[in-house]
Amino acid sequence: MNHLYTRKVNEAIERTKLFLEEVVEKPDPVFSGFPPCPFARKERINKGIMWCEYSFKLPDEKIVRAIYDFLENKEKNSLLVLDFRNRISYEELEKFATRFKPFVKEFGLSAIVFHPEHPFNIGGIKTRSSPYPMLNIGLDTDFNLGYYALKETGYYSKWSLEELTKINRQKEYRDV
Repeated sequence: MNHLYTRKVNEAIERTKLFLEEVVEKPDPVFSGFPPCPFARKERINKGIMWCEYSFKLPDEKIVRAIYDFLENKEKNSLLVLDFRNRISYEELEKFATRFKPFVKEFGLSAIVFHPEHPFNIGGIKTRSSPYPMLNIGLDTDFNLGYYALKETGYYSKWSLEELTKINRQKEYRDV
């Protein structure tokens, strides 16, 4: 394996971990004092994240193999697929994800898009503006359990209906 390539992949993973620590895991009043993802820190510290480098511009079976490996590995709860070359635009990654999500759905997985230019924000906090184009892939059941656990707290209490729409949960709050 090319040592320069390996070093660049490791640097990208470390930079992404820093993004997790400084943005995704950082408590904020917008989330009622919780971090944007209250589960990310535990996964990072307990090494519950499987990492995969992938160029979203080059179609190959590497991402499919990574998904199969992820599903077989019962010790990992998240698969972060990142493109450290950062050659794909946000719009192109969204198009890729639109085609990719039905595929992973067949395996009981969900995929969330992250990108340096991702406009998603809650209360001005850009939680999906990662240093590299990336997909966060995890089990649907885990994402849903997390959502319902947070719903029992004040986590979503400061979100507008428009912000809840961004995660397809507005119907659950419309009449509350």
